[in-house]
Amino acid sequence: MVIIKMKVMKSIGLFFLYPLTMYLLGGVSFLLMNQYFYAPKEAEEKEQPMQIVAEETSEQAEQIIVEDKQILTSDTQYVIIETDLRDGSSVETTWEVPEKYIGMDRDSFVEAMAEYEQSPPLEEQTRGFISVEVRSFSRKKVVIRKNYFFVEADRHFYLTVQDNYVVVMCEDLQTVYMNTSILLTNLPDRLQTEVLLNKYIENEKELYDFLEAYSS
Repeated sequence: MVIIKMKVMKSIGLFFLYPLTMYLLGGVSFLLMNQYFYAPKEAEEKEQPMQIVAEETSEQAEQIIVEDKQILTSDTQYVIIETDLRDGSSVETTWEVPEKYIGMDRDSFVEAMAEYEQSPPLEEQTRGFISVEVRSFSRKKVVIRKNYFFVEADRHFYLTVQDNYVVVMCEDLQTVYMNTSILLTNLPDRLQTEVLLNKYIENEKELYDFLEAYSS
């Protein structure tokens, strides 16, 4: 009788133990599979925002570098100092940056000035051009100095108008001696009338006095 009871108890124990064991094994398997399949994705999702932030930071840094780069633009002040090497006198004028120089950095511009010095325009040669040097360079303002041994022969000039800008003509009223950045409308009314009628300029001193007075 005792043996029969022990067998019954053992059967009952196995009946409950077997499903419990299977349940525990199933739970452990589920946890291991979940960790294997989903943990890498969660880690990847956590790393992704950091990568995006890193990319954005890199793009911002590149943008700052571009903005800080010193190049000539249409808004750059283009200042020319013309110096007579005979007596050291000089005249400073402000122009618009020539279109061919827009977008150049310092090295490119210095190279362009070296080429200009090697092959100056005929107009410059007739004025006694000797050399040119870059005095300062930035996005806001560039300053160059042109050196001359101005021709000593007594010259006479005329001030005329082309495209609303004052132009200095030689005595024959056909050869352009110098283009200026002076707008006719920026001159006093009386002087505007004189220029429209081809204002006579006695000599270079009078010419450069005019340029110094009315160049912006």
